Amino acid sequence: MDKALNWQKGHNNRPLPTMIPGIPVLGSALPMFKDPLEFMCDSYRNFGPIYRFRAFDQVFTVLSGPEANQFLTKADESYLTVKKVYAGVSYGMNSQHFLLNEDGEKHRELRKILRRGYSKQAIASQIPTLMALTKTMTDKWVPGQQIMIVPELKKLIITQLGQTLMGRVPTEYFDDLQTFFTVTAETSVSHQLPFFTLKLPFFRRLQSRLFRLVDEVVSAHQARVPTDENRDIIDDVLAAVDESGKPYPEDFVRAAVIGTYIAGIDTVALTCSFAVYALLKHPEVMRRVQDEVRSVFVDRPPTFYDLRKMEVLHAAFLEIMRYYPVAPGAPRSAADTFEFLGYRIEKGSNILVATSVTHFMPEFFPDPYRFDIDRYIEPRHEHRQSYTFAPFTLGEHTCLGAGMAEFQVMATIAALVNQVDLELDPPDYNVQVTAAPSRGPRKNFAVRVKSHL
Repeated sequence: MDKALNWQKGHNNRPLPTMIPGIPVLGSALPMFKDPLEFMCDSYRNFGPIYRFRAFDQVFTVLSGPEANQFLTKADESYLTVKKVYAGVSYGMNSQHFLLNEDGEKHRELRKILRRGYSKQAIASQIPTLMALTKTMTDKWVPGQQIMIVPELKKLIITQLGQTLMGRVPTEYFDDLQTFFTVTAETSVSHQLPFFTLKLPFFRRLQSRLFRLVDEVVSAHQARVPTDENRDIIDDVLAAVDESGKPYPEDFVRAAVIGTYIAGIDTVALTCSFAVYALLKHPEVMRRVQDEVRSVFVDRPPTFYDLRKMEVLHAAFLEIMRYYPVAPGAPRSAADTFEFLGYRIEKGSNILVATSVTHFMPEFFPDPYRFDIDRYIEPRHEHRQSYTFAPFTLGEHTCLGAGMAEFQVMATIAALVNQVDLELDPPDYNVQVTAAPSRGPRKNFAVRVKSHL
């Protein structure tokens, strides 16, 4: 074995990882689904960087720590595959060209087509629109009103994505998109629902409605001539050709449309929700963010280039991503039998690379349970240590829209803190999380409007 890498193929004589004790029938399902991040951090401390746990009838092998993050970064598709992981989402889209469910060369091919549309440059000119849409949301709030922040921000984020990336705000399809994402993810990612759920009549009706939305988006794009100024991700997909010069099949377009809508419905929206909580819970951080943001709003709404210069806002964003990751692990399955850190992982095993466990290791992030935005400011820059900071996962499947999501969150939070003063409701509220399909604040997380600015 290469000691620098700690993994290699084969070795059927190696022992299996330790199985964590669980309760009958459920195994470790309750603590895992209560808060996977807490479960994985505790398990790392108690059982080390590799172990197994059972949840209902499924067994998962968890890899944690910097060695696991290095493995995820460097191991190719002959070790880890996503084919089983996102099969439910791909099946729900009726698509064989869904980016998240592809490995190797095909993944790289699809990623290349989508890269420009998901880049931070693609959203750079849309920063004023993101802020204007946020203002439209907050203008409806009145002093004294209680706001359930998670559903509000989910609607806002999907409105932003629809207007800036797709030219179509799917207002009447919002619940359909949320249900689609939840059901498909829980069939093959978390295994909370049986796969046959995707064949039930209610889901077939859901598919039909979303496929109608796809037709509407595609028809609108086919009826226009894209320019450098208005070209978006769907234009790129419609113009793409394969190695033989043939257009990609309809199912790639379908996956691109639905995939773009659901890309931020949980991840970006829940990160923004955590951001609201973190800033209200840490008023000294809120004041620093407000002072920086409002110094620019005095003259005009910030631009993309203004956001790039906001050191405090960016540091707050990074600490939110460290402390409150919405995707604390990367699910995979074993493409072949291999050895990791002296233990055998068998072909077909469900694997969870606990990428965020390093976020709470004091050797990398001192006093890790302290919310501290100065970690990312000169001279500390703690997030630049190799294989330790992984809010967008690592390796070939690193989130393609990471840069875009960063600026969407920053723009949304900048507009929010400039336009309205909020408080936690109740004031001593401590965030409670839900784990599926993404980790985020529960729907009962409420704030109260103090005043408009």
